[in-house]
Amino acid sequence: MTTIAWDGKTLAAERQITSSGEISCFAKKIRKTLDGHLIGAAGTLGATDALLDWLESGGERPEFLEEKQHAEAIEIHPNGDVWFHAQFHKSKVCRGKHALGSGSGYALAAMECGKSAKDAVKIAIKFDTNSGGKIDTLTLD
Repeated sequence: MTTIAWDGKTLAAERQITSSGEISCFAKKIRKTLDGHLIGAAGTLGATDALLDWLESGGERPEFLEEKQHAEAIEIHPNGDVWFHAQFHKSKVCRGKHALGSGSGYALAAMECGKSAKDAVKIAIKFDTNSGGKIDTLTLD
């Protein structure tokens, strides 16, 4: 799956795409929208791309073809509000440190120990076989 971490200042994500237990490719999983929102998504590749495109465009929520396609996303507003999205669930607003994806537990533990989002993703990569590759970071303006 992936690891995406938010420490209240920086959004960080690794790039590994895993399919059937094998590393298949690498891709960016976080974006900054034109209006200053930070967004990131974890889950099945087609579903995450659709979720990110929807969050970036501000248009209609995408329709997912199959229930087995799993995706969840984080959206950080310029004012610091954090929204979670999943294709079959309502969004919720939270504050503070957050993580999503298969390495989220490792990332959250690392941030609770004082690590930055980027360092938390680095630590998650050491333990989560579905996370790896280069780490991208974005910060609010």
